[in-house]
Amino acid sequence: MEIATEHRSMTTRCPRTALAWCKAGGSIRIATTGATTAMCRADYWRHIKAIASLEARQAA
Repeated sequence: MEIATEHRSMTTRCPRTALAWCKAGGSIRIATTGATTAMCRADYWRHIKAIASLEARQAA
């Protein structure tokens, strides 16, 4: 996965890192190749959303 903003870019496979990048104002582009592209993309977003949900519950 490649994460890019106007002036910075970062590559990570860790959903927790991707979530932190989003919170800091970064944008995410999931770069996958092959037949499983859609499945990988959906699975990755599912992980990011699950981590965000857990963090929200812990903060409450």
